[in-house]
Amino acid sequence: MNVWKDSSLARHWQRLTKRERRLVPVVAAIVLSALLYRYPYAAGEQANNLLKAQAADTEKAALDLASKIVELQGKASEIKAALAAVPGRELISDTSAVVLLDEVTGEARRTGVNILSVHPSRELDREHYREVSMNMDLKGRYRQLGEYFKRLERLVRIVNIRNVRMEACPDSASVCSVRVEAVAYMAK
Repeated sequence: MNVWKDSSLARHWQRLTKRERRLVPVVAAIVLSALLYRYPYAAGEQANNLLKAQAADTEKAALDLASKIVELQGKASEIKAALAAVPGRELISDTSAVVLLDEVTGEARRTGVNILSVHPSRELDREHYREVSMNMDLKGRYRQLGEYFKRLERLVRIVNIRNVRMEACPDSASVCSVRVEAVAYMAK
């Protein structure tokens, strides 16, 4: 039993003229190709529009970041100018770190303070500068240590003394043992 011969579709097909029978597959192919083209094209067009919107947002964000970079560079130059305006104070450079250590030990010799050890501890990267710190073990009389810290304060390069730990001194004439953290600031 042939289903094709008994169906109503077969009867309609038989009623069509030869020309109409040739046109039906062509029209069906055109409609099918239009549907197959249109739906993927519409999805692709939608994805393209989404990418264009994302690109516009990214361009806007890049322009905002560029303006912030210019603003930060201006602030950095203001900070450098302000540091240059302060007489006798400057940030150290990579090459002057050794010079700074030499100055610190030289001041210790001049005041009679013995530097027992120097240990580099850490380097912190800040926005416009780097902090280089070192732990120093010192020995000296109380007044000598005070004079040493005063001399460090007057150095050309900026040095801060933090975390001063001093052993108890029985009297002002005895030798004290001190551990300090000296922090210098490096230009980027």
